[in-house]
Amino acid sequence: MIKEFVNFISSKEVSDGAIKDYQLTLKKIESDCNQNLNDISQDILKDYIHKMKRAGLAVTTVKHRFHILLAYYKWAVAGGYINVNPVEGIMSEVDKWYAMT
Repeated sequence: MIKEFVNFISSKEVSDGAIKDYQLTLKKIESDCNQNLNDISQDILKDYIHKMKRAGLAVTTVKHRFHILLAYYKWAVAGGYINVNPVEGIMSEVDKWYAMT
């Protein structure tokens, strides 16, 4: 489904660099979570945030990835591919989790 999403954003006023970034980021998340994007739950995403924090990734990197995920899941819900956006309710927690030591 990443290909379909990339085709969708390609029809918008989005730069080629941004399109490539979206595609690579979504594929990386699938690989890191060892799940198809449409099968990823909130619990998996929470674990992924903690994994990125332990790996030393900056909060800006985590937010960037989650903004891309948010766009993907909004598209997937609107298109009827999935029923629930697993990113909703997590975005506001990223800063809080990163502030915790």
